[in-house]
Amino acid sequence: MDWRDSDMIFALSRIWDRLGTVLWAGLLGSFLSLSVILLPPALAAGAGAATHAMRSQDFGPRDFFATGRRYFFRAWALFLPLAVILAILLFNLRFYALQSGLLWSLPFSLTLGLLFAFALISPFLYPAMVGEGLSLRDTLRVSLATAARRPATATLSTLMIAGLGIVLLITTVGLFLLWPALFFFPASMLRERAGRSAPT
Repeated sequence: MDWRDSDMIFALSRIWDRLGTVLWAGLLGSFLSLSVILLPPALAAGAGAATHAMRSQDFGPRDFFATGRRYFFRAWALFLPLAVILAILLFNLRFYALQSGLLWSLPFSLTLGLLFAFALISPFLYPAMVGEGLSLRDTLRVSLATAARRPATATLSTLMIAGLGIVLLITTVGLFLLWPALFFFPASMLRERAGRSAPT
């Protein structure tokens, strides 16, 4: 396959083509997230902007708010367990890292592996849920299947998200405006499912 047709290149080209959408969605989402309670719906709306861009579909501010309203409860139902799981993994990783002795290397390695799996799957969750209107169970199933079907591309996507996220975090203003661009990479991998009907 031509490298120019790869998911990562396609995502980068879409970010550039839809930079205006990324900017206003980032600004609007960041503003709404200041209330905390609107953070998960804003994430869902940002994922909606990315999935529509992958499909060459228009997505305006009215669509942004409509997506946030539609997925308000599902976005929170997805966000809360993700936050809890991440906190548990990071706490355990720090705990095992501070222990001395070879015995602790096994649980440390297992926790590190679980954290990597979490990082591999979690970027697909919001784009999968919003892109196809999935239930939470089907969102998890589709995300797992996508990462398992193309693990190398999923790993590269996660690294691209991490790299871009670090750059945007350092610039501060960049994160405030460009955070929806992070969803373009998993949405690019999910775009091949666009023509399929969502599971019931």
